[in-house]
Amino acid sequence: VKAVAPKDVINLRWTGGVQPGSLPTNFRIVRPIRRKEVFPGLTRVTLAGIDVEAFSVDGIHVKLIMPLGKDLAPVWPSMSLNGGFVWPDGEDTLHARYVTVRAIRAPEREIDIDVATHAGGLISAWAQMQDDAQEVGLMGPGGDEALPRNDGVVLAADLTGLPALARLIESTGGDVTGHVFAAAPSQATLDAYLPKSRLAVEAI
Repeated sequence: VKAVAPKDVINLRWTGGVQPGSLPTNFRIVRPIRRKEVFPGLTRVTLAGIDVEAFSVDGIHVKLIMPLGKDLAPVWPSMSLNGGFVWPDGEDTLHARYVTVRAIRAPEREIDIDVATHAGGLISAWAQMQDDAQEVGLMGPGGDEALPRNDGVVLAADLTGLPALARLIESTGGDVTGHVFAAAPSQATLDAYLPKSRLAVEAI
């Protein structure tokens, strides 16, 4: 409806189950508690928060959300009267990027995300900070969580796609055959990062 009649959407009203001003139901506030370099160009950030159980059943991707400035207090998205999301703007505008949940530890209420690091990226810079425990937002999860169990698959990924590639290979139990082409500093690094499988893996 928003795409067809954006002005009319404002006047819609959602009845039942929506509290205007509350956080979206698929939004969580978490905080980083550990960081380590997996290999040059990839950093693992461990996040602690609430309700991590949902990340094991509803998909492998989440939207990581933070303020544009490190010293800005976050103003999180909220629910509107029409059931949509209200995103802050101006100096409260939020930066958001999709990342993949690499590992889930429900008893500890922790998840790991692996972030490709490079110059000039806000989330990349955040991933490499060693003294920043500021809370960030996560929205999701979503996205494909399993590969079809077919032989002869071909998979490719750059550094940002490696965590999703690893999750998809795990979903097969290592049974499918095919080829994987992925960015990594070396073949040994890629072999160590990806789960063992029957796939032929080549670093590019």
